[in-house]
Amino acid sequence: MGCPEPGEVRRKALLTFVIVGGGATGVEYAGALSELVRGPLVRDYRTIDFRDVRIIILEAADSLVANMPTSVCLYTLERLKRMGVDVHLGAKVLEVAPDTVILSGQDNISTRTVVWTAGVKGEPIANLSGLATERGGRVPVLPTLQAPGHPEIYVVGDMASIRENGRVLPMVAQVAIQSAIAAAQNILRQIEGKTPQPFRYRDRGAMITIGPKEISSVRKQAGGRMMIPLHLISGENKQKMNEVHLSFWK
Repeated sequence: MGCPEPGEVRRKALLTFVIVGGGATGVEYAGALSELVRGPLVRDYRTIDFRDVRIIILEAADSLVANMPTSVCLYTLERLKRMGVDVHLGAKVLEVAPDTVILSGQDNISTRTVVWTAGVKGEPIANLSGLATERGGRVPVLPTLQAPGHPEIYVVGDMASIRENGRVLPMVAQVAIQSAIAAAQNILRQIEGKTPQPFRYRDRGAMITIGPKEISSVRKQAGGRMMIPLHLISGENKQKMNEVHLSFWK
């Protein structure tokens, strides 16, 4: 069997989309791209055989959306597979070259399109300041959001490594907003000669959409954690979903 022609190799690479990171952003992007490729683009670009399109998620962990309950992780994996997305778990990316994704212990993937959703880093100012940092350039903080050994320094948002119940809080807007408010209140307490208070994070809920139509899960912190799976959303159900979603934030 002969080697593929150079033009065929290039065509396959152009039709291969690699998403690095299987968190909420990677899952949502893969779902939306799959629906786009197998919907509007099929009608608009009739000269392309979209059966040759590959959408691949590379996740270093052993599950997708690892911060969600196991039932949601399994549902998300199965749903993406049904949508034609190739999911590679335990896939560690060593390098992203111009036309190849190089993996550790697995076959490399030829592609011209890589979407990086594997996380972000804190601002480099933390390292430049001389403060101790953890993975991703984040500063470990005391429960009061103060830097250890520096009661005059507060760290919030993506730069702060805030531990609660044995885990580090995620780099999301909810944490950034709530920690900023708590830090401001503690600064006022210090000015007034009072003792800063520990920060308590309140999880107001999270939603993952697998494509514009599919809602994977909604979860809300309400004294305990509860899971509300929603059905496939279309037309008449969209308004109902919006009402449910908005009611969580009141």
